[in-house]
Amino acid sequence: MKHALKIKHAVLFLMILFLLPLATAESTFFDQDDAFIMGPVKQPSQQQPAPASTGEVVAVGGGGVVRKPLAIPIIADFSIDKTILKVVLRQGQTKTETLNVKNIGTTIFDIKAYLKDLSKFKIFPEEDLVIITLQPNESKTIELTFQASENEKPDIYNAKIKLKSPSIEKEIYAIIEVDSAQPLFDVDVYVLPE
Repeated sequence: MKHALKIKHAVLFLMILFLLPLATAESTFFDQDDAFIMGPVKQPSQQQPAPASTGEVVAVGGGGVVRKPLAIPIIADFSIDKTILKVVLRQGQTKTETLNVKNIGTTIFDIKAYLKDLSKFKIFPEEDLVIITLQPNESKTIELTFQASENEKPDIYNAKIKLKSPSIEKEIYAIIEVDSAQPLFDVDVYVLPE
């Protein structure tokens, strides 16, 4: 019983200690982090706000001047060095092409390259989905190796490469032209002596 009475007195003492100053607005306030601070509070008319041109949000209130830096928007944008990829192959020929991708956003993110449309001619990478991670302002190269089989019909083949970030999708149009390994016609030219 005596122990319970001591706890009640301690709680009452703490309530008086902390709640009494709250009754007068000039003796207590909370700072921008909601920390309890005791002491005189300057009235807003006594405050001189700093200029807001420093990239900060300035708020003046009963608790004083609060400065918070402006938030940088999160942008997951990227650039690619080409919008059309043209590959000319002879039957049986192998050729490597590259795509340069650059993070022009403000945050790290993954770019997914969907290469399924190229699978008839693409031998590297073997996967139809390539994922690259880019830091802000970082560039990476995606290397693509193409091959036309020996008996591939000479023709022009169209495909698309899709590149996706968390918020943007871009496409590269791929044109794969397969030429005959043998000339379509053979011409011999004889020059007659004069």
